[in-house]
Amino acid sequence: MRIRAYGKINLYLQVLDDFPRGGKGYHRLQTIYQTIGLYDEVILSNTESQGIKVLCDHPLVPQGPKNLVYKAASLLRRYAGIKRGINIEIIKNIPVGAGLGGGSSDAAATLKGLNRLWKLNYGRNTLLPISAQLGCDVPFFLYGHTALGERYGEIVTPLPGIKKKWVLLVKPDFMLSTKWVYRHLGKIGLTEPVNIIKIKTRQCQSGRKRESFLSGSSLLTIGKIKKILKDGVKKLIYNRLEEVASAYYPVISQIKKELLEGGADCALMSGSGPTVFALLKDQRVGKKLQKKMEKYKFSTWLVKTV
Repeated sequence: MRIRAYGKINLYLQVLDDFPRGGKGYHRLQTIYQTIGLYDEVILSNTESQGIKVLCDHPLVPQGPKNLVYKAASLLRRYAGIKRGINIEIIKNIPVGAGLGGGSSDAAATLKGLNRLWKLNYGRNTLLPISAQLGCDVPFFLYGHTALGERYGEIVTPLPGIKKKWVLLVKPDFMLSTKWVYRHLGKIGLTEPVNIIKIKTRQCQSGRKRESFLSGSSLLTIGKIKKILKDGVKKLIYNRLEEVASAYYPVISQIKKELLEGGADCALMSGSGPTVFALLKDQRVGKKLQKKMEKYKFSTWLVKTV
């Protein structure tokens, strides 16, 4: 059985406290997820053995119990009382450590796929508590499309889908750990920025500060979010983590400026980064910007929202 595991971008991400709360050390947040057409593939097959085997040719993806896919299969197997073994192959297309949710999406795809392969017929409400044990982003991928994530991101409310848009993803040649980015909340200005690459940019008026209701720490209501989505997603775009990551890695801000100056409707770092996405008027603008970004040796993908 072959399952697609779609990546995501965060159209909005507000961290509600700079320091973690609770025993798990998580930060409370509010985010709006959106799936995109860049996807991994998860291939599942039953085996005669009783073990779980994970295969992936990506050097940075663990193949044993540390892999989220392995943990997903193990949790579901235990919950359902399944004794048979399973082989899981991951074909990676979503970059690792990029803020696009590849590992979480692979884990959710494994839960959905094994639910079908083993004919368990569990509904989403049964799979959600299992998925929440794997990571705060994993429950969203049981829904997909456009959704609100609350508390630590694991409480998910589906939202009216945005009109399909072309999206250009631009990833500089380094990874960012989610833990590292959150750990540096509140520390902006305490260290020197890391200069990965210099890009010549002009002052971009499109990059000025957004409306005040996006930069505060108050919660957006469902009604407010729906109204903004109806009026146009551009008014929603905000990511608190971007100011943290770009303070240490200015190339993130430089990529964003280049995208805005090149005709993107809006641009933002996704999740904990470092990937920057641009929402585009059409494919033509995307191809032009993609060519421009590739001159700087960045990795790029031109996809649509899903």
